[in-house]
Amino acid sequence: MHPESSSISQLLSPLSTLPGIGPRYADLLRKVACGPRVIDLLFTLPTSYTDRRTVLTLHEAREQLMPGATLTIRLRVLDITHPTRPRQPFRIRACDETDEIEILFFHQAFIRSVAIGDELAVSGRLERYGLSLTMPHPDYMLGWARRDTIPAIDPVWPLTAGLFTSVMRRAIHRALDLMPPLPEWIASDRLEQRQWPSFAQALEILHRPAPEHDRSWSAIALFARERLAYDECLADQLSLALARQKARAQTGRVILGNDHLRAETLKRFGHRPTGARSGLWATLMLTLRLQPP
Repeated sequence: MHPESSSISQLLSPLSTLPGIGPRYADLLRKVACGPRVIDLLFTLPTSYTDRRTVLTLHEAREQLMPGATLTIRLRVLDITHPTRPRQPFRIRACDETDEIEILFFHQAFIRSVAIGDELAVSGRLERYGLSLTMPHPDYMLGWARRDTIPAIDPVWPLTAGLFTSVMRRAIHRALDLMPPLPEWIASDRLEQRQWPSFAQALEILHRPAPEHDRSWSAIALFARERLAYDECLADQLSLALARQKARAQTGRVILGNDHLRAETLKRFGHRPTGARSGLWATLMLTLRLQPP
């Protein structure tokens, strides 16, 4: 088998064949992708994106941002408070050089690796509780030295109950790694004119935005979506053209008549049809002739 054909067969394989994705998550991914194959998951594009390029101090965030806005902050941990009653959150009190904020978690697993004095990169939705700033369950919280691992443009994929963003991201990235260098089927002059990426590059741009695309992300994402939309339309038109070609190549059925139905109908009609009835008469004759034997 040609190496490229082997790679394509991986895209047509069940979702359970993706590394690190077992049968349980494969069933959940199938619901989201509306299909059981790896390629179905790749065609499940993000519904939106979270822009994490905004890095502000707490004072700037308080003055400039509306509650609910997403941002990334550099913080130092001041205190960690464990809940004293059920359903209370774990609280991390942190600060930068301008203000303090309280980070809330409802599961201890998220704070096990955090200690007082740690310098953290925290990214999530900023909220206000009275005069205080809070960030309930941030999307990312890790050491400041690892801040570059936080995606500046973070895809938001459709999910279902039991399927987490981390699992979806891992499955998408594993699927992207299986994408072979497919031959181009769009004319090169059209690609250049429209500034479209290749098919594989378009999927990569939308599912896994690269840091070098941060500044011109909106335009690059638009070109990628246009490219995939054109692929879909072209594939539909080619499918219809092949179906029409196949239909035209088939031999038609010859229908022969000896006018016995016409004669029998005129006989039962009782008199010669007037001009006003001629149109109805022609329709009746045509219908009788088109009836299968």
